[in-house]
Amino acid sequence: MTTARLQALPRATQGGREADKLRKTGRVPAMLYGAGEPNLPLSLDLREFQRSLKGTSIEFTLEIGGKPVQAALRDLQFDRLGDVLQHVDFQRDPTGAVGKKLVEDARAAETLRRKMVEAAIEHQAFEEARRKAAEAAAAAAAALASPGSAGGAATAGAAAAPAAGAAPAKEAGGKEKEGKDKK
Repeated sequence: MTTARLQALPRATQGGREADKLRKTGRVPAMLYGAGEPNLPLSLDLREFQRSLKGTSIEFTLEIGGKPVQAALRDLQFDRLGDVLQHVDFQRDPTGAVGKKLVEDARAAETLRRKMVEAAIEHQAFEEARRKAAEAAAAAAAALASPGSAGGAATAGAAAAPAAGAAPAKEAGGKEKEGKDKK
C-alpha cells in the first residue's frame, strides 16, 4: 500500500459558512482525530487530494506546518448528489495499524458482499426453476382436464354440472341458499 503526501493547513475557524468559503477557493475542510491528541481542523487542496485518491491510498503523511503526521483516511463526505467532496476525516496512525485494520475490514466486507451476491443469484435461479415447474404442472393438469383428452371429459363434466334432481345446497343453519332458479 502506498502512502500519499499532502500539504495540510490548519483552520482557525470552523462552521458551515467558513467551510463554504473554503470550498470556493478550491480547498476542502478536513479533521484529524485520535492518538490521544486534540482534534485538529485542517484544509486540503481539493485537486491534490483527489489525485492522491486515484492511487487508492488510505494512508497519508499530512504535512502540517512543516511537521509530518501519519494518518489514515477514515471518512469522505459528499454533497446530496454524491459528486462534490464536502469534508474529509483522518485518524492519526503513527504505527500504520489503523490503515492495515481498515484494509482488512474492507477486504472482509468485500468477501461478504460477494457471498451475498452469489446467494442472491442462486436464490433467483432456484425461484425461476420453481416457477417454471409450477407452470409446467399447471399446463399438464389443464391438458388432462381438457374435453379433447382421453379420460378428461368424464371427470370434467362430472365436476362442472350437478347431478340432475339433486337437492339445492344448504347453508350452515339448514336454510337453502338463494340461487337463480329459486323465486
